[in-house]
Amino acid sequence: MILDLLILNVQYRNLLFLSLLLLGLPLGLQAQILDDSTKLVYGPTTTSFIREANLYYQLDQEYHPDTLIRNFYRILPPEQSGYRTQTLDNLGTAQNSIFYTFPDEIGARSGFYVYDYWFNEPSEIRYYNTRSPYTGLFFSQGGNGRSWVDVTHSRNINPRWNAGVDFRRITAEQQIDPSPQSNQRNQIVSTAYDIFTRYQGENERYQLLASLSRLKHNVRESGGIRIAQLPEELPEMIRYETSLRRLANARTTELRVNAHLYQEYKLINALQLYHILDRETRTHTFSDLAPAARYYRKTFDASLEAISEEFESKEFTNQLGVKGAYGAGQWNAYAKHRSVRFFPTPALEYKVNEIAVGGYLALQPDTIRTLRVEAELRSEGQYRFEALAQNRWLMLRYQRSQHKPAFIYEYRNTFVDTWRNNFRDPVADRLEGTLLLKLGPVSIQPGLQLSVVQHPLYFRTDSLTSISRPLNIRPVQGAAFQSISPRLRASLVFAKVVHWDVEAIYTSVTGNSAEALQVPDWMVNSSLYFEGPLFGDKLMAQLGVDVHLKAAYYADGYDPVTRQFIVQQDFLVPTYPIANLFFGFKINHTRVFARLSHLNQGLTDRGYFLTPYYNGIQRSFDIGIDWLFFD
Repeated sequence: MILDLLILNVQYRNLLFLSLLLLGLPLGLQAQILDDSTKLVYGPTTTSFIREANLYYQLDQEYHPDTLIRNFYRILPPEQSGYRTQTLDNLGTAQNSIFYTFPDEIGARSGFYVYDYWFNEPSEIRYYNTRSPYTGLFFSQGGNGRSWVDVTHSRNINPRWNAGVDFRRITAEQQIDPSPQSNQRNQIVSTAYDIFTRYQGENERYQLLASLSRLKHNVRESGGIRIAQLPEELPEMIRYETSLRRLANARTTELRVNAHLYQEYKLINALQLYHILDRETRTHTFSDLAPAARYYRKTFDASLEAISEEFESKEFTNQLGVKGAYGAGQWNAYAKHRSVRFFPTPALEYKVNEIAVGGYLALQPDTIRTLRVEAELRSEGQYRFEALAQNRWLMLRYQRSQHKPAFIYEYRNTFVDTWRNNFRDPVADRLEGTLLLKLGPVSIQPGLQLSVVQHPLYFRTDSLTSISRPLNIRPVQGAAFQSISPRLRASLVFAKVVHWDVEAIYTSVTGNSAEALQVPDWMVNSSLYFEGPLFGDKLMAQLGVDVHLKAAYYADGYDPVTRQFIVQQDFLVPTYPIANLFFGFKINHTRVFARLSHLNQGLTDRGYFLTPYYNGIQRSFDIGIDWLFFD
């Protein structure tokens, strides 16, 4: 019985491939470059990378490829965020932060964001410096047809010039009512790549970072579980493959292409010139090749065969600035022009031009102690301000911003939705602090976050139904809400190898527009695991179980037509523990994991919901490998 559970829904041919790959580990490890004493010459310590922020904030810090085994098994987005994000029913589906987040862009933006996780922003690109050719290979295969490939290759063309590429692909089969045709079972097909280069002139006076990124993310939308009548216990509607979906042949696609350039020239340490160019195009499409009047609650003309809509945006940013460093102090001042064009239909164009000035002042004696204030002001009155203070035992941050409403809130004119609004700019304040305390084998991190949001914008529905789209979806602007979130993170180590990590968060939301932020009152994440050397320190291993649990709450619904999460008060997502059993080990620069996800399925209920009418991932067995080559 246990063996049957472990191999449930796993594709045998892929497992066989990965098993052969793992058996070849000893041979592959011998292929590393060796010196006469058979010790590794090249490895993670000889391969480093920076991000653009290192140059922009003048941080004298490098990073190295990750080889830690801890939490390596956490590959799903909700797990990586500590379950602070909300997703649908599969890897690669739409996702949204449960808690309020400040927008990265305070100016004009489209408002389509649910697939942002799968695109590497310019700030996330790694720019390498390798003494030998470097290749990183990550491969994961799991139940329900999930697979994930991420390959990075980078090499120095000469000691001052590096170039590389990163390729990613994920696929996942449908969980709800999968197609009987094998070539149509994939719910998610996502392909992305980044091409990047770094150049350093003599004496590092001139430095250049450049990247080209592309993402094509295809999703076959189910619309959620369709059921004639809700059962008394909501989890009873979960039937996975035998559930009925609401959309028979609907798809969303996001295509993003970004070209980015950062360059700087150092006259002296106290005076440096820099320049940033960024150009990005996004195309968001939704199509339904078999539209049903039942789902859209509209009367269709007999000649209507399909519904299709497309939204395109084009953005160009040109930023010029000066910065400098003197001792432990740094400063930065810039002017920026941003041009944005929105195409809600191919024949309609909205143009926006924005001018901004900004900069920062910082005191950074080292990479741990930081005191920084940063601000930006736009020509139309939007602004952002941030103050940060941190050291080894304390982190304090204050943020304030006024940002433009996203375009999706202001205008929409399609076959299924129409609105035109003129909303006020939302204004948000946040104060947060964390203490970092270590008392022998115990680490404690108490924290507190206070947020106040004025004129919040959100989507609302009159009701969720069990067969159709949410009724009367519309953007709404509220008055204000306040949230307070005390939290505690603790770690306890027994006998140097047994670890217990726990995190607890409590959140209270009040105010006239408290409904704008639907969050669980409490949330707990806990892990108990062994981590230590085996076989004479030749292998580092980890074995344990983790559990996530949160209070019942009215989680936002999801509408695939607008690609937006919707505030609702009809579907109370029940409390449900999600447990995972995991095992991992590391040999030299190779990490391997195996996990039984949703271990407790059927022990308490059939399953769980992260989003109304979208069941979470069912029990499945996942394996993965991360293999680093330095030759």
